[in-house]
Amino acid sequence: MYLDVLYVIKRGVQKPTLIMYGSNLDWERTRRILGHMVQEGLIAVELQPRNRNVYRVYTLTPKGQELLQSLARISDWERKAIEWKNLQEAKK
Repeated sequence: MYLDVLYVIKRGVQKPTLIMYGSNLDWERTRRILGHMVQEGLIAVELQPRNRNVYRVYTLTPKGQELLQSLARISDWERKAIEWKNLQEAKK
């Protein structure tokens, strides 16, 4: 769920409700995840005034971007390991 939220924000979705829809989560869970990720420094929250209201928008921090890049590298290594294993099995 946390990764889903990070990927949604990475795609440029910044508003909490749209993050919720993009992550396919309920509001309470989305709110808790966003709060926790702000505390961990993975995302940043900004207050943007518009008319008489103030809206929260979320963006990835460098730490959040680094986490996603690390996960992409791990996924790539995993894919290569599976390919290598399949190659070895095919040689048998």
